[in-house]
Amino acid sequence: MISISFSEILLISVSIVIFIVFLYYLLGKEVKEVEDSKRIRDLMIVGLLLFLIGTYYSDTPLISAGQAVFGYGFLLLLYKNYKKGLEEGYRNRKV
Repeated sequence: MISISFSEILLISVSIVIFIVFLYYLLGKEVKEVEDSKRIRDLMIVGLLLFLIGTYYSDTPLISAGQAVFGYGFLLLLYKNYKKGLEEGYRNRKV
């Protein structure tokens, strides 16, 4: 059985949180341009909170749920931006 100390879990969790905040900052401009930006932002924040709470209490199902909710929000963001780019491409082609 693998033994992981609390400090290792904390270090991994903080690293993941910093990465998520960095991604959120980079994608902030795109999120603001999407019609459902509040929904997407809320999903990503709820996913992050579920993940952090699950990590703190070492609750694996809660960690997985947080990752799934955050991933769903991120996929929505990618899909909306893909559709927007596709529409811009068609508009530019017709001109």
